[in-house]
Amino acid sequence: MRHYMNNRRIVSYEIIIWVLIPLLMILAEGCRPVKEMKPVHEIPYYEPETIIKHLKSNQSEFDWFAARFTGNIIFEGQHHNISGTIRIKKDEAIYVSLSPVLGIEIARAIITPDTVKFLNRLESSYYVGHIGFLNSMLRTSLDYDMLQALLVGNDFSNYSTGSFISREDQGLIMLNDTARQSLYNPYGHHPMIFNQYLWIDPDNHKIRKNLITEKSADRSIRAEYGSFRQIQGEKIPTTLNLLISDPAYYADLSLQYLRISLNEPQRMNFTVPSRYEPIEFE
Repeated sequence: MRHYMNNRRIVSYEIIIWVLIPLLMILAEGCRPVKEMKPVHEIPYYEPETIIKHLKSNQSEFDWFAARFTGNIIFEGQHHNISGTIRIKKDEAIYVSLSPVLGIEIARAIITPDTVKFLNRLESSYYVGHIGFLNSMLRTSLDYDMLQALLVGNDFSNYSTGSFISREDQGLIMLNDTARQSLYNPYGHHPMIFNQYLWIDPDNHKIRKNLITEKSADRSIRAEYGSFRQIQGEKIPTTLNLLISDPAYYADLSLQYLRISLNEPQRMNFTVPSRYEPIEFE
């Protein structure tokens, strides 16, 4: 991979990539974890199948999602304030524009189920290629369905649900599956298998925290959600925090969604200026 470094710039090349593509993920105001809300009533016991049914029926449904965001990221020991725009066309594309200073865009990305397009205006460079690029940068094994769900606080659509167990945990309902895996495997690859915990609010059956640990690596992804708002009949989290960590890597992304809109078609333009050079990766 060719590295681009410039100490005079506020946001480094690696920071831009991490922010744009994982934005692809979730909660908090500042860097603080979400304080768990504890209902004053007892939680009735539910079988896992019943909990999952309630969870699925209360997920955010939309054809289009759009929001401005502000927040911060801690990456390689450095703290950066960020802002920008995110747009989602359900099951088709995720668009992210990063504009931290005076509304001037410095980077843009479009992610589809099998491709990533990335434009770095700071370095006059671009990348167009397989979605595996995203996971090589994040050191994860996420797919498009997982990224889309993490952004809006939904459960994964194309993954098994038959092996969850449930219990009460500090006022929330906790689901756990030690070997959850994809049900959709068009290329015949070995499916990703992971240990997952979901903490669910018993009042609205929305996910408050989602913890994934990969069985093949000492790596975890934690997403937390808070400050839900009713928007066009859907409960949407407006704060989100994503933490990705392994023994050699740590990144913490905290966002707040502003001016959220649903089901309003959005533009997702991506044009590479002729003077831009392609980014090469090993």
